[in-house]
Amino acid sequence: MLKSQKLLPLVFCLMPCVAGAQTEAVLSEMFMRTNIPVEDIKSSIEACDLSQHSLSLCALAMAVSAELIFDDLQQEMLIFRPTEYTNFKAKIWTDCENTGQEAAYGRTMLAADVSLCVAAEFRARHRAMVEVRRIDAAPHPPHKWD
Repeated sequence: MLKSQKLLPLVFCLMPCVAGAQTEAVLSEMFMRTNIPVEDIKSSIEACDLSQHSLSLCALAMAVSAELIFDDLQQEMLIFRPTEYTNFKAKIWTDCENTGQEAAYGRTMLAADVSLCVAAEFRARHRAMVEVRRIDAAPHPPHKWD
């Protein structure tokens, strides 16, 4: 897992990062996880730099977005069995929580740190799986001795 998280301007570009049809899926998933009304989530993530609460929600939206994208890849490629996949996702969240706790040193941005870690992990795993698919799909040219 990532050892240190920095709350970079990456968080401040949330709506373009969670664009299109996925926006509604991310918002509804965030509502289910937080019980914060969708309109409140929308207003918070439109201006991530307004408050610590907004910043944490933006980071959570990035994590949820990355997780949903990986869910789509899992459905397409069937990388894991269903129980393995549930455990895999839980391990990412738990590992990021543990890493965040170790690095927090009493800071108040733990939720944002954990969410950014989760987003980075799911994106890294997604890139790795897409690369594997790309390698598997590439036809090999015939060798001159074939």
